[in-house]
Amino acid sequence: MSEATLKEQRKEEGAIIPLDKRGMVNGGASPASAYLSRHGVGVLGTFIKFGKNGTYQKQVDDTPIPSGTECVVVYDQIRAGWIKFQGKGMQPILKMGLVFDGFNPVEREDLDDQDQSSWEIGLSGQPQDPWQMQVLLPLQDTKSGELLIFGTTSKTGRAACDNLISLCMRMQRSESDYYPVIRLDVGSFEHRDTRIGKILKPQFTRIGRAPKADVTLAATDAADDFQDEIPF
Repeated sequence: MSEATLKEQRKEEGAIIPLDKRGMVNGGASPASAYLSRHGVGVLGTFIKFGKNGTYQKQVDDTPIPSGTECVVVYDQIRAGWIKFQGKGMQPILKMGLVFDGFNPVEREDLDDQDQSSWEIGLSGQPQDPWQMQVLLPLQDTKSGELLIFGTTSKTGRAACDNLISLCMRMQRSESDYYPVIRLDVGSFEHRDTRIGKILKPQFTRIGRAPKADVTLAATDAADDFQDEIPF
């Protein structure tokens, strides 16, 4: 492909995913990584989170993922809903579904464990609701092709996901053959308590788009992964 053609493609579509990287899911992964993904975590994709220190990390071992990593958002596999943690070694209870299939989570009062006096005390020193609203965001690394699944129950994380979902809704209407390409950025805001100061938060910045036909494999594997145990 000539440089002139590349420039024109960048102008029209934004970020470009090399042909030899498109459609890959576990490209470049070692046998050990494959083992940890399937048996240590319970899925083929790699679950990631936004850590308290303001970095993206792999859920299984806190390995950092560089800020600025570029990913395709497989938005028709985004899931949201309630997760209830059962304790160490026990699988959580899930009441989740596909956002873009029209799944709408029930209200909290429609779930069990309403008695706050029975809740465990959380890190804040207050009783913590065993049911947490969670968003699971499937992402495909544009360089390695690895399937990443960003999971969050925090307000700032869910707000970032909600903003991205709104962007994807607009794309579904106007660019229905494409998924957005985003960059994993870090945003911040000043806490209302001045003693706490700046709070870091996840931020997803759209930088381009990728044809859906080129990431079909990622969408299929994401659907399979979500049927297994979710590790957080």
